[in-house]
Amino acid sequence: MQIKRLQIDDYLCLVDFDIVFDTVSGGSSTILIGENGAGKSTMIECILNILMSFDSPAIEKQIDYSYSMEYNYAQKAVCIVQSNHNYRITVDDVFCEGSYKRVRSFIQSHSLFPQRIIAFYSGANNKLLPQIEQINKSYVRQCRNTLVRFLKAMNDESERFLPNFPKRKYNYCDEGMTPIYLASILCGQESYEQNYLVDACHFDEVQCVDMAINIDKVEGVFGRGRFEGDVPTGLYYLTDFIDHRFTDLLRRGLLYSAMGKSYFEIKGIEKLGLDSIAIFRIFLRNYTLCLMLDLR
Repeated sequence: MQIKRLQIDDYLCLVDFDIVFDTVSGGSSTILIGENGAGKSTMIECILNILMSFDSPAIEKQIDYSYSMEYNYAQKAVCIVQSNHNYRITVDDVFCEGSYKRVRSFIQSHSLFPQRIIAFYSGANNKLLPQIEQINKSYVRQCRNTLVRFLKAMNDESERFLPNFPKRKYNYCDEGMTPIYLASILCGQESYEQNYLVDACHFDEVQCVDMAINIDKVEGVFGRGRFEGDVPTGLYYLTDFIDHRFTDLLRRGLLYSAMGKSYFEIKGIEKLGLDSIAIFRIFLRNYTLCLMLDLR
C-alpha cells in the first residue's frame, strides 16, 4: 500500500491538513521529519483510524472529522472521501457512494486494504496502542486456545478440532518486539525491506537467534506431563503443529534447560527458504508460549 495524498479538515493539530507523498514503483519508504508536536504521530493515528474504521463500526462512529485519502494497493488506484459519515469510494474508474454500511461492504468485497498492518511504538504518548491493544490481547488468547484444543484433540479422538490459527490484521509492536521483525526480514527471502536493511542500514546476516521459553508458564497454560524434563519434547510437539519446518532447527538449537526455562540458539533460519511473513508467524505464535527473544 502506497499512500499518495491525505487531507484532514480538523483533527487535533491537523487543521486544513493536506500532504502529498512521493511514491516510486516497486515500493518505497516514507520518513516523517519534524519538531515535537508537529503532528507526525497524529497523522499516522488518523491513517490507522481510517483503516480500522472499516473493520469496526465503533471506531467509525468516533471519527468526527472529514478526510480524503488516495493510495495505490494491489495495482489499484483508490480514493476514499468521507464527510459527515457520507462516503465516496473510487477504485480506478469504478465508484461507490453512500452510507458507511453500503461502502463498507463494497470495500470488503473489493479487497481494498492490506491484510497486515503494523504499527510501531509512537513516542512517549504511545497514542497508537489503545486502538490495537485489545486486538493484540485477543489474538494471543485465541492462539493459545488453538494450541490447547490441538493437544486435547491429540489425546481424545472425539474432540472436534480445526487446525487453523486466527488471522491477525493489525499488529502493534513496541521496541521489545524489534528482534522478531529484524530476524523475520533478514532471514527471509529477498525483499525490498531486506535490501534496505542491508544496504542502507548496514545490517549483516543473522548469526543466530537466542530464544528462551518459560516452560513453567507453558505448563500452566497447557497442563503438566508433556513439558517435564531437560528436553522439552512437548514444546517440539507444539512447534511441529505451529510450523513443522521450524521444529528441527529448534531441536538442534537447544542449549540447556534450567530453573523452569529452556534456552535455545537458533541458527540457519535463512536456509529454510521461507518468506519473512512465514518466519514472523513462527516467532509470533511461539511468542504466545511465553517466549523471549534476542538477535545476534
